[in-house]
Amino acid sequence: MTTIKYDTINSNNLGKLYSVSVCDGKKIKPIEIKLNNVKSIFGKEKKYNNFFIKWCINNNDISIIRLIESMLTTSFVNEDITETNSAICIKQNYPTMLESKIVNTSSHDVITHKPGEIITYEDIKNKPCNVTLKLKSVNIPKNKKKLYYNLEIINIALLNNK
Repeated sequence: MTTIKYDTINSNNLGKLYSVSVCDGKKIKPIEIKLNNVKSIFGKEKKYNNFFIKWCINNNDISIIRLIESMLTTSFVNEDITETNSAICIKQNYPTMLESKIVNTSSHDVITHKPGEIITYEDIKNKPCNVTLKLKSVNIPKNKKKLYYNLEIINIALLNNK
């Protein structure tokens, strides 16, 4: 049976930060999500001091994210979590999107490219990509009963990039 394994990274008067991974029998692996043939209609966006990319996702991707959110919520039984701050963005007149955080600001390290080729985060806007995301940690603020997480971008591969 697959379960979520978590370890406390930090605990203070603001809340708790946990590292999370998936445990399948005796194997412990990071939680990675692969999105195939997705695109970003907005490209790189800034929120406070962080950069994000929102990917247009399909119903299958939504189901996978909802399953992970459900597993996270039920894993933290001692925290009495009543809701999850979902990375799925649903806005009227826009496609359903998944928000992902850019942790490595060097696009050279994140975007798959040929030797000598320079591709920036701006170059992927409105272009189909395969994206690998990782869920490394969750935050549960004190007195909120709400779970927060970020999906970090590990790799972006532009499709039809010849």
